Amino acid sequence: MHLKSVYGSAHPRYAYFINPEPSLLEQQPASVASYSVGSGEQPFIEPFFLGFDKQYHKIKVLADTGNDVTLIQRKTALEMGIDPVQLKANTFPVSGISGPPAEFKEIKTLVVFEKLRPTWVTVGLAQRDEDLVENLLGRKDLLDTGKYEFVYDNDSVDIRERHQNFNLSNGYNEWGTGSYSQGLPSQTREKLSPVRQTDLI
Repeated sequence: MHLKSVYGSAHPRYAYFINPEPSLLEQQPASVASYSVGSGEQPFIEPFFLGFDKQYHKIKVLADTGNDVTLIQRKTALEMGIDPVQLKANTFPVSGISGPPAEFKEIKTLVVFEKLRPTWVTVGLAQRDEDLVENLLGRKDLLDTGKYEFVYDNDSVDIRERHQNFNLSNGYNEWGTGSYSQGLPSQTREKLSPVRQTDLI
């Protein structure tokens, strides 16, 4: 299933970053997340998404990287403590196989693939049940950044984190804010979580 968004032409008016609790990120970094799928079946995986309740929710998504942006069903958003209809956020249109485009609400939240580092991902939230029949994982903030590569086999999906240095600003730890300027050696980077903490608007 492929849905096409015109996300690139949207101009955000609101930027939601869900604040994680530090305890949620205390894990030993890994470099590969492997998900088993049935032979010949669609590649559904279950990463964790951070909700407005500051809890990680295991969500079943179709890892079809033909999609532009990660899209979440309305009922799944409600389980995450988010009401897409009431949420004041920027919207962008998503076109399905037939019918007019549907407007999805935009947020940024953390996604965790097994023991890989949490990463910020743009997510579109369906406002109506009929707008999305299943949760979809998209390319934006995952493949288009070069952070990850997806490897598909007959009975598995592997998500591999590419080795790269995440920059942190002088005088700040991984929970600090400000410009990111100082490169870190690989061994030091392995002990850090490359995330920013930004208050909800």
